[in-house]
Amino acid sequence: MNKATSLTPAQRSLLLDAAIILCVFLLALALRLPYLQDVPRYTDETDEIDLALRIARGEIFPMTNVVGYLGAFYNYLLAGAFLRRY
Repeated sequence: MNKATSLTPAQRSLLLDAAIILCVFLLALALRLPYLQDVPRYTDETDEIDLALRIARGEIFPMTNVVGYLGAFYNYLLAGAFLRRY
C-alpha cells in the first residue's frame, strides 16, 4: 500500500493546508526579498518627534500638532515616554 493513500482525510487536509501556507510564504518572501534593504524616507514623523522632544524639555507647550488641524495628544504622549525613558 502506498503511504500517500494510507493517510486519513484529516491528515491529507492538514498536509494540503501546510503546503498552501508554505507556497504563500515562499511567494511573499520572493516578492519582498529584493526590497528588504530599502529604508523609507522619513517625512513629518521627524517633525513630530522633534516637537515631542521640545515638549519634554519644557521649551514649548503647543495645543496642536505640527499641522494645525490635529491635536497635540500624540506629541504629549510621546513626550511623556521620553521623560519616562530618560
